[in-house]
Amino acid sequence: MKTSKVIQLLSALSEKEIQKFRHFLYSDYHQIHGDIQRLFDYLAAHYPAFPDDKVNKITVFNYLYPNESIEKKPHKVKNRASNLSKLIEDFILMKYMEERKLERAFQVYYALKARNQNQLSLLQLNKIARLLEEDTSRNKDYHYYSFLVKQEYYYHPISTKILKGNAQENLESTIGYLNTSYRLTYMEYLCEAFTRKKLLGEQYSFSTDNVEELEKSALESAGIVDQMFGHALNLIRNSDEDVYLKLKKLFFENIDFLSYAEQEHLIGWLSNHQGNRLSEGHTDALREMYALYQFGIPHKLYVKDNYIYIQHFLNAVVVAAELKELDWLEDFILAHKNHLLPEVRENATELGMAYLRFGQKKYHETLRHTQQVKYENNRAYSLPCWTLSIRSYYELQDKIDGVDDELGRFSNFIRGRKGMSTDLIRYNQNFISIVRRLLRAAREAMFTAEELHEYLKSREQVVCKKWLLEKIGELK
Repeated sequence: MKTSKVIQLLSALSEKEIQKFRHFLYSDYHQIHGDIQRLFDYLAAHYPAFPDDKVNKITVFNYLYPNESIEKKPHKVKNRASNLSKLIEDFILMKYMEERKLERAFQVYYALKARNQNQLSLLQLNKIARLLEEDTSRNKDYHYYSFLVKQEYYYHPISTKILKGNAQENLESTIGYLNTSYRLTYMEYLCEAFTRKKLLGEQYSFSTDNVEELEKSALESAGIVDQMFGHALNLIRNSDEDVYLKLKKLFFENIDFLSYAEQEHLIGWLSNHQGNRLSEGHTDALREMYALYQFGIPHKLYVKDNYIYIQHFLNAVVVAAELKELDWLEDFILAHKNHLLPEVRENATELGMAYLRFGQKKYHETLRHTQQVKYENNRAYSLPCWTLSIRSYYELQDKIDGVDDELGRFSNFIRGRKGMSTDLIRYNQNFISIVRRLLRAAREAMFTAEELHEYLKSREQVVCKKWLLEKIGELK
């Protein structure tokens, strides 16, 4: 029964909510069959684990109907579970509305309108208008709800008479709110599509002929949120650092105007831009990314459904390790490893600990952690594991052999990867090439530090550039 709807719904409730739902279920308002209450009591007694030996069709049936046979009435528990599920859904909806004043106010308005309560519904509409006036945000939701209010005023049996002389002005503002809501929503999805195209190579069939015009319109708008999304669209399409700085400034100065989802999107696009710059060899991107993660992680802007995005978890680990922010890194891993999806938790934690140990110069432990990562064809794990291993073997070259063999294996690995972008392959091949020259410089004095600097400069796009510069600087 663990996969059944009723168990999943109960699992979505906190312990406190389980107790509140009991009062909800037993209230006089719900004239329900006693079996439904007994079913809830039985299941609640086994919350939250719901062990298979206690919660299954047979044990539940035998508890509810000890004198009956499940073979004769196999659907009886299923029917009661369905009834209970509906009541849990009602409870969840009630809790949802309690936390959302504006949405609740709209639903009350629509309910009064459906009952032809014109005077009361107009009062409720006025209340909604006041709630919107108090709202500091100017995001797509604000404009959409403002459109709905204007629309209802325009068609309401009482207000339409009051506003009759201002019909043109009312229509213009109604259409204005609708256009802004549409434009913000459209730009948000365009930003997401262009991001996925850049990162994953996805292709889309929709027309992009009007993107530049849309972007220009947003940037010329008086709305701050419009301007932010216009800059975001420009940033994702063109990777311009000046645009990044403008967007970042607007974002932090006007964050209160954004919904949580919009904050999450925008900081994600800012982080992605610096992540791309880092992979191209711009080491100043490290400090930018670290500042974004220091702000975004405590504010849960890199989280979905209570789970931190795996890519942002790994990016934060890499950035903190490269900057030697090791205390922060250790606290971050310990605090957030349990907020990773179960299917990625072990690998991501091992890789995070590998970076931590590397930063602490515990290179044998770094190798032990990288060897525990099961990366197969997942480049999010595989490429960092290879470069960490190679760097660890390099640091240990006076004590153990292995760096040359590891470089050869890594070279073969990336040559055989289907679906890996040519840019990513080039960045890592440049890393291999420079490490090999470092080794020859250290062993045979075949290259000077100046020559290696020039070689690195000619291959600007390279992973682990900060470490490579450190190693070149250590050459005598």
